[in-house]
Amino acid sequence: MKIVANMADNLPLVDANAKSFTSKVISAGAAYQWSIQDIRRSLRVGNALNQRKAAAARKSVDRRIDEIGASGAPEVGTTGLVNNANVPIVALPNAGAWSLLTAAQLLENLNFLAQSIVTLTLEVEEPNTMILPTAEYGLIASLPYSATTGETVLATFLRVSPYIKAVEQWGKLNTAGAGGVPRIVCYDRDPRVLTYNIPVIYEELPPQAENLAFKVPVHARIGVVEMHYPLACAYADVA
Repeated sequence: MKIVANMADNLPLVDANAKSFTSKVISAGAAYQWSIQDIRRSLRVGNALNQRKAAAARKSVDRRIDEIGASGAPEVGTTGLVNNANVPIVALPNAGAWSLLTAAQLLENLNFLAQSIVTLTLEVEEPNTMILPTAEYGLIASLPYSATTGETVLATFLRVSPYIKAVEQWGKLNTAGAGGVPRIVCYDRDPRVLTYNIPVIYEELPPQAENLAFKVPVHARIGVVEMHYPLACAYADVA
């Protein structure tokens, strides 16, 4: 944009450039089965065996989708939300195990990580979400920051941070850092920044008779976590 005169006809054009990238879509499958005798026994005792097995199959697919979303599928060369090579790894001002840090030091770490994205991108990007490993989340959610009010480090952080609106926990981060240490992920939760494409979440194929049993194949089509703006994200390892 520039300063123009009245009735100007030389307005500068604003545009967006795009570049084509290819991302993989992975097929994942499993199956469950029951025999004729299984059906007879389940009908006799009324335990809905086929429904239980179907639920277990669905849960196994959901877990695999969660794993691929976190770390990708190394066997086919994809990464996920917690290990993208283009996302900066930030060194926190207070290193070491968080259980040994004071409440003030923990709050400083959280604010520093969120601010790092704003500083690096010259205020172009601002994070709104932070995900912590299980133990670190539990610590800041229970450790009082103020002895007077009893407000926790987590509640204080959410109150004073100009950026972060949500802090969550995720067990996939417990060993996601370099050398298997815990890792924190901070990012702007916006489809403009990143997306996780799952074309087919879960589908069951018709039962297939095999001798005296029936097998039910289940299938999913899983994409990758696409980082459109990796500098709108940041990692921090808790070493």
